[in-house]
Amino acid sequence: MPTRVYFEKEHEVCTPLGKDGYQLCLQWACYKYDSEANDFPENGYRFIWRKPPNGNLMATRGQARIPSLAVAKMLIELAELKGWGNEGKAGEESKKMEAELALQLAELRRDANR
Repeated sequence: MPTRVYFEKEHEVCTPLGKDGYQLCLQWACYKYDSEANDFPENGYRFIWRKPPNGNLMATRGQARIPSLAVAKMLIELAELKGWGNEGKAGEESKKMEAELALQLAELRRDANR
């Protein structure tokens, strides 16, 4: 039986409405799994689109097209300025990922300065 995931949104920031009425949103939430194997909730972020005319979420099998890295960075900065963009509740997996990415960034920055 497939695991069902329940998403409980805690915070959200969105782009202004586009000319087509769509908005890209960044959300912080708790993911709850309906499975004995995954009976603990996990917190995390997601990008998702709201579609016209009523702003319903657009389910796209876990994918949201990000129009540019600048837009993604601005939504992240907006979340940080609102006080929830650096929740850091994701646990050991997140800390390991952050450490590995920090090493990659340091190496690339070092190479760029040579």
